Amino acid sequence: MSRYPSRSWTSAVAASVALSLSSGQLLAQDTVLRSRLAVDGLGNEIADPVILVRGNRIVSVSSGGAVPEGAVVVDLGDHTLLPGLIDAHVHITNHFDARGERRSMTGLHGARTARALLMSGFTTVRSLGSPDFADVDLRNAINEGLVPGPRGCWSPARA
Repeated sequence: MSRYPSRSWTSAVAASVALSLSSGQLLAQDTVLRSRLAVDGLGNEIADPVILVRGNRIVSVSSGGAVPEGAVVVDLGDHTLLPGLIDAHVHITNHFDARGERRSMTGLHGARTARALLMSGFTTVRSLGSPDFADVDLRNAINEGLVPGPRGCWSPARA
């Protein structure tokens, strides 16, 4: 048996935590994520991590650290936590069936894609363009909390 959890469990845990944080359910107060193991993105493992999230930002990571008074604790058991993934080449509103559709439909397809990316563990994306700047409108909707999605970097010529 592998010491790392299955991909489906990891994805399910990442998705539920990401959706909770992005939808504002846990943003009103400090949130602490606890698990058996975390990977810091530099190849280091952190046993018994205590990850403090304030708002939508990680403010500290420690091994076996104290939980601040009043923080909501999300205990993820034996699951392994890792930093959010980054996709540096997306066309977030493309869905390859845009036969003359209205811009509003393009935006809805983009919202679906943004949520799917977030639920797959991508917390940051770089969009390389979209017809009629639909990706920029989607970025604004994500930033305003209207739809869940990853943080984004938009191509300088398009933003």
